[in-house]
Amino acid sequence: LDSLPHHRRVVFPAIQKQGPVDTDHVARKLGALLAELNIKHFTPYKLRGYVATGMEQLGIPYRHIAEVLNHTLADVTSQRYAKRDYFNEKHQALDRWCTYLDRVVNKRTAVVVPIR
Repeated sequence: LDSLPHHRRVVFPAIQKQGPVDTDHVARKLGALLAELNIKHFTPYKLRGYVATGMEQLGIPYRHIAEVLNHTLADVTSQRYAKRDYFNEKHQALDRWCTYLDRVVNKRTAVVVPIR
């Protein structure tokens, strides 16, 4: 994402129109691909549930998961007063999730932590 031009208004632009990519179009394309691979009962929306559950199992706080999912919390404090964007926490949560996925996909058992 850092390599993308900073003047763009959306990260994933639509190919044939102005604005963001059409999520329904992505869902249809992914559905067709999964059907070709004979993978049943899967929808792109289920990914959100898998990610949220996985992050929860990694010990990531609920609030940070909700922020990653862009959920609006219904409590008074969140609605009226606490307006921070949680950028650093979302970044850390997604970094931990990516590290976990890398370990699973590449069958790694040890975690190497870079020293900064």
